[in-house]
Amino acid sequence: MNKPILEVCAGSLASALAAQEGGVFRVELCDNLYEGETTPSIGTIEIARMKLSIKLHVIIRPRGMSVSQWTSYAPTYAEVQ
Repeated sequence: MNKPILEVCAGSLASALAAQEGGVFRVELCDNLYEGETTPSIGTIEIARMKLSIKLHVIIRPRGMSVSQWTSYAPTYAEVQ
């Protein structure tokens, strides 16, 4: 039987490290969970890369949004510049 893959959404470096300790396969790192999840700072990403031995996915989102907005979100030209 295949072992299930567990991914955790972590809103901080401390949460990502705790998830790793708990045995997850990968972490989705973001910031501002209460604001709809935004991109973490470059410093947080760099430290996470150094300290985590598991796979790391980083949320790239310029502004927070609710789950219902995810499917209809398309960045403007100015946002991707």
